[in-house]
Amino acid sequence: MTEMEILSRLATGRANSLFGDDVENSRNHLCKQIRGRRFLVIGAGGSIGSSTVKMIAKYNPKTLHLIDQNENSLVEVVRDLRNNSKNLKIDDFGTWPLDFGAPVVGEFIKNQERYDRVLNFAAIKHVRSEKDAYSVVQMFDTNLVKLNRLLTFFKINDRVPNHFFCVSTDKAADPVNLMGASKKLMEDLMFLRCKESKGYMTSSTARFANVAFSNGSLLSGMLIRLQKRQPIALPDGCRRYFVSIEESGHLCLLASCRTPNNRIAIPRKGLRLVPTCIEEIAIKILKYFGKKPRFYNDETEACIYLEKDDKEGFYPILKTPLDTTGEKVDEIFVGQDETCEEIGLNSLQAVVPNEINSQKTNSFIDLIKDLTNGNQFLDKNSIVKLVYSHIKRFNHVETKKNLDDRM
Repeated sequence: MTEMEILSRLATGRANSLFGDDVENSRNHLCKQIRGRRFLVIGAGGSIGSSTVKMIAKYNPKTLHLIDQNENSLVEVVRDLRNNSKNLKIDDFGTWPLDFGAPVVGEFIKNQERYDRVLNFAAIKHVRSEKDAYSVVQMFDTNLVKLNRLLTFFKINDRVPNHFFCVSTDKAADPVNLMGASKKLMEDLMFLRCKESKGYMTSSTARFANVAFSNGSLLSGMLIRLQKRQPIALPDGCRRYFVSIEESGHLCLLASCRTPNNRIAIPRKGLRLVPTCIEEIAIKILKYFGKKPRFYNDETEACIYLEKDDKEGFYPILKTPLDTTGEKVDEIFVGQDETCEEIGLNSLQAVVPNEINSQKTNSFIDLIKDLTNGNQFLDKNSIVKLVYSHIKRFNHVETKKNLDDRM
């Protein structure tokens, strides 16, 4: 067992994937959907994207094309696949370090055969991007405008895929932050473009919990802090749902290949998925590395006493208030005005999306295009008001504090 597998078990409290049985029981169905088919995966170098790529590769697709702006991450995916030769029985395998919304991707799509399935994991996904209008515009550009441009590339080049999957987030359910709002609008946009394809393309998405030790996550940050010998900072009293990186791949595999058209896959209520106190996970991680926690409320003190604590077998944990803009107190997968249905899986259900206002969705995309192109500019408050007019159950929490203000 690798160290990361051990740490994942400590964080999730599980030795086996919540979704593993459904994946195994769906083997024949997945073989029919994947073997000999053409796949394009965007954002393939990230934690969730690369985990899903490895799952897909096991079923021997004919084509597996991977796109990610981070060329170093793509290299790691290639090495992981090639270190397990049985995972690379693929006729047409290739990677490209491309921005999925750039014009060159339109040329790329034009010169490819039609894909059977396209999976998109590219996103700005941190609440940290709440901090100002510039960051917010970039987030909406990535999560919405570039997605719209990508789908347009497929349409104008007569390359509309049979199925399109785009990963979402639990924060899209009754969003309280602009990141969650951008992903809720992403869901609407994808389903709208699917409907406009008049049967040429089906689509699905997935909302799920925090992925333990994924790139940029709080738990991954704990390991980096230990490596750099810096205090561990965590929000005081924060409880979150966690799935492992493997579980995220299993969930997205099922969501993209087994979830019905026009549905949002979510973990089943009552599954062995319970909110966990992040402080408890931090204590388990320190114990694994032979340390005990020593708690601080002052950033300067935590830094000053690190060496002394370390010599005594302790490690400083800085507890910070849970008061930054956009923090969601409770994580949910289903909004108050949304309904769920069964999809024949033991671990997943599906949210039925509400009716989408095509005029409002398209007008919002057009406005964000203008902001991105510099044709006009809105301050953050104006953008928040604009989102309120497009999302019924949006409840933005503004505290004037952001994560850049603390460790």
